[in-house]
Amino acid sequence: MATHKSAEKRARQAVRRSARNTQIKSAVRTFEKKVRTALAAGDAAGSMALMDQFQSKVGKAAGKGALHAKAAARKVGRLAAAISKLSLAGLTAKTSDETTPAKAVRKPAAKAGAGVTGKGAGKSATKAAAKPAAKTSAKPAAKGASASAGKRA
Repeated sequence: MATHKSAEKRARQAVRRSARNTQIKSAVRTFEKKVRTALAAGDAAGSMALMDQFQSKVGKAAGKGALHAKAAARKVGRLAAAISKLSLAGLTAKTSDETTPAKAVRKPAAKAGAGVTGKGAGKSATKAAAKPAAKTSAKPAAKGASASAGKRA
């Protein structure tokens, strides 16, 4: 148990913060369940409306420190992906024929200098290729000894 005045105050504050954080986390979990039940029912429009409110609650919880910011982003991202998947499935089911594929894959057009791939294949790589090699000048060695030998003496 705390014996100093400041430690007793910190203990009281910790109890209040813990109760507040528990309440906030509980509200977030409850709202997440509401969104998930709307998703399970296949209600894309309803889940989108609930998602806006859920994002607000999660953002406030992260701002108050009840949830970690990355945990909040992860929750929102996963639910948003599920809603997007549901809405896309609904769109493709309504508009697709048996002859047309559900999702067409489009390849990007080839760019000039497309032979260079991987890291650094952007503008800087082409600029570097256009510049002439820089001149290098080596400094003359120290008289008679290397730099490490001079430190030992």
